[in-house]
Amino acid sequence: MNLGAFVAAAAALVAAEPPAPPSATQIAAFESAMAGADYHHARRVAEDMVLARRRVRAPLGADPLLNGLLGRLALAEGEAPSALGYLEHADGSGVPERQRTASRLALAAAREQVGDVSGAMAALDSLRGETLAASEEETATIERARLLLASDPSAAIRIAQPLAERGWEAETIIAQAQSLLGNAAAARDAAERAWTAAARALPQDYAPLRVALVRAVLAAAAGDRAAEAAMLNAGVVAGSRVEGALVDFLPVCGERGVTPADSATFVLFEGSNGADEIRPVAATRPAVVAAFLDALAGRNLLEHDGDGPGGTLITVRCRPFVDGNYDIPPRVPDPWSAWTAEHGLYEEPASAGSLDDINALSAELDATLRSVGDDDPRLIPLRTQLARWLAARAGQEGDVEEWQVTELQRKAGAAIARLGGDGLYASDQDRATAKAIETASTPEEGAHLYRAAMLARTATLPLDQAYTEARVWLANDKDLPDEMKRQVVEALLKRFDPKSPDLRRRALLVRLGRIQKDGDIKAARASWSAAGVAGNICFALDDGPRVQDHSITDQDYPGDALEFAIEGKTVLDLTIGPDGRIEATRLLLSTPAPIFDAAIAAKLPGFKISPPVSGGKPRACRGFIQTIQWKMPDRDQDREDRDVPPFRAPEKNAT
Repeated sequence: MNLGAFVAAAAALVAAEPPAPPSATQIAAFESAMAGADYHHARRVAEDMVLARRRVRAPLGADPLLNGLLGRLALAEGEAPSALGYLEHADGSGVPERQRTASRLALAAAREQVGDVSGAMAALDSLRGETLAASEEETATIERARLLLASDPSAAIRIAQPLAERGWEAETIIAQAQSLLGNAAAARDAAERAWTAAARALPQDYAPLRVALVRAVLAAAAGDRAAEAAMLNAGVVAGSRVEGALVDFLPVCGERGVTPADSATFVLFEGSNGADEIRPVAATRPAVVAAFLDALAGRNLLEHDGDGPGGTLITVRCRPFVDGNYDIPPRVPDPWSAWTAEHGLYEEPASAGSLDDINALSAELDATLRSVGDDDPRLIPLRTQLARWLAARAGQEGDVEEWQVTELQRKAGAAIARLGGDGLYASDQDRATAKAIETASTPEEGAHLYRAAMLARTATLPLDQAYTEARVWLANDKDLPDEMKRQVVEALLKRFDPKSPDLRRRALLVRLGRIQKDGDIKAARASWSAAGVAGNICFALDDGPRVQDHSITDQDYPGDALEFAIEGKTVLDLTIGPDGRIEATRLLLSTPAPIFDAAIAAKLPGFKISPPVSGGKPRACRGFIQTIQWKMPDRDQDREDRDVPPFRAPEKNAT
């Protein structure tokens, strides 16, 4: 491809009459597409609006109307952080009332999805005194009631009750709230009404699936295993697995009044847009729900490989100590979307980067450059988008020169930095480092350069970003030397206030102790003590327990789970006696609760565990965490000779 041979009409673009700004017709087309869940068409309409704005040389700055439309579209497509970036810049004069109201409702929903309950309530409060259509009022009421489930289920019932006869959502919220309050019969009655109403809901609501999962929780609480299994099947639990790291983020016992005996049960659901939802349905007491919800909401919750939307159930309890892999949930707007919305510098939201797309965008860039000059900020979205498309084509077709991409990136990065966007776009140094790693003469040299660059980023990036990048790096770089691990952890620890209650600081101290353990057990214990890890936690002993064998076989896979292809996870917090026997058991996570609980309880006495040792003597310990994956056979393999599925047993050295 000759990228210098741009579309011949480039000069004509400059002289042509500029398109009009978004019209009532375009807005109506967008709203119609959104109402029909035709998000592909909505993106095309939004793309036309973006192109029109670029070509009329609109003044630099936020476009509240366009921000609201793009934010609502991002939310509908499951991108809540990106939606927040737009929606938080969507309020302004000149926005039609309907679009302003829709943007505020979307802002509340986006904040709820990332776990910001107070922010979602604030967005709803901003609508007080506004004249709302009946459908908008209902949406706001349902959202407010749902937000109150974790803090005040009685208030959730009062708010939802007037809407109970009008739809499944209000009845579902009432069922959840009654369950949280311990009113089992009232919860089942409301869930039954929600089940009936769900048949009349819009297809894109997936109401029968959502209600089925709530009914599964209530059936489990009533001890009706057959009904629970049937409702799990109706909720498409097959193919819905809990994200592996979820247990790492559970609250630590003692925080926010949560005790080891407390538990909360949630419905997890993934819609067609890939967004994860978490809804409370049961708890030992309502006061603990908010702590668990705050710990888990806004994270990746499900690994879903079914044929469509679906979900599962989880019951969770507090951890005995903070996990070394802990990180705070990401609850801030996507930085790039927020910066784009603030400055009104939009990329095309729909085009896929075909050769025709590349040529058209190249022509637009060339025409705009001739019109406004090489340094105009309006060139930023053209250059960033074209660079991304060309980089993708270089990898696929090999007909793009490297300089064509890097020159676009260099100019875009410099312009972004001039507008205060430092860190939003790769710098020249970042690109040079990436190139050096890519062209290193040996894998060892490349690894050395990469690790040096990551260590530098640990000290220079904003703390939240530095911590998250380092956490992912430490988890994935299995060959990273202990000395460099120590440098990374200590560099991050220096950036936290020693008196900070931030769990990330405690997680770093847990990591540091693990690194120190082999060479200096005294230093390791000091690090763990500073992290709040008690001396009788199993991994803090000289030689902690290890699973040597267990008695679980394929035949222990529950028959109803096998029938409905239900997979799950059981995470155990064990207390181990000085003889290696299990003295106490506590479930940290059970999914889908309690399908596999009885099976694992029956098999635990058959576990063979090495005795814990400290100071050369056997010693009891607690906090021995083990994970059992209940996994169906690989569907791609011939399993006709197997009538029960295998599963992943506890790892011998699991922590």
